[in-house]
Amino acid sequence: MPPGVLVVWSGTAPCLAALQVPADGLIFGRDLLAQAGLTDDDRIGRTHCRIERLPDSFLVEDLGSRNGTYVNRGHVLSVVEVHRRAVLRVGRTVALLVGELPGWAAAEVVDGLALGPITRPLRARAVELAAGDRSVVFVGSNATGRATLANHFARSRGGEVAVLPDTWPRPPIASVVTADTRTLVVPTFQRMSFAQYDEISALLDRPRFALATTSQIPLDPKPDNAAGALVRKLAIDVVDVPPLANCPLERLAFLHARATLPVHATAAEIALTYDWPGNWLELGSDLDAACDSVERRNGDSIRGDDLDGAIRADHTLFAR
Repeated sequence: MPPGVLVVWSGTAPCLAALQVPADGLIFGRDLLAQAGLTDDDRIGRTHCRIERLPDSFLVEDLGSRNGTYVNRGHVLSVVEVHRRAVLRVGRTVALLVGELPGWAAAEVVDGLALGPITRPLRARAVELAAGDRSVVFVGSNATGRATLANHFARSRGGEVAVLPDTWPRPPIASVVTADTRTLVVPTFQRMSFAQYDEISALLDRPRFALATTSQIPLDPKPDNAAGALVRKLAIDVVDVPPLANCPLERLAFLHARATLPVHATAAEIALTYDWPGNWLELGSDLDAACDSVERRNGDSIRGDDLDGAIRADHTLFAR
């Protein structure tokens, strides 16, 4: 996938627009955003800045803009070289400079899941397996959406979903499952007793059962112990859910089942004037937390008080 610019916020709302940086550079501004259907930023110039790609970095040049160009914590006065995965802020638009531009089509909500190019085929695979009779295991690292997929699988087949708490010592699995349980979410197999391996192995003997867990399964696959028996069962039907870290907005949409989420003007102003650090993953994490806040209060848009306290601290607009 080529290097490029991933626009994640423009004007007053979150968005997702993938703009490839060609070999001869990219003029970033209002004209370019309009071509991507983004016309809500009244503070960005028609030709605001120029972005040129190098083998392992980008060159960003301000083209005499009125409101300035900012990369990470710095105000670009002329030309600056930045490593990939940097935060670019121009006008009321926030974008990520990434070394590998994730492919993207507009998210669509299907059966309660907001799907992008990575998650769309995963959902199709889950639906396909749900139509069969075999047990299925969804594996993946934290925050990949494996539990979301497993829940979708369970709804497609029918039955209850049980979650084993991520506490120590781990409670007996029998304390969270019932005869109607068809999906078990296990945060990790680490520090699990052989008795619990036996319990999970027995659950996988149930017809049409799904298990969601991390991909780090430190089990000894010897045939004469419970761990080995479980490893063999895990090889029946496995859906490997890939990390979505390089596609933060697709992950956000998928985990929260929101293809779009309106943003109050005050929240947008706070976010856009916040001095984002160099680690662009913080942007995705803060939007993720804001969505959690919206869901807790059963809201339909991001408000200023949904943003992290460090972002809105001492901001004059927050008093509105």
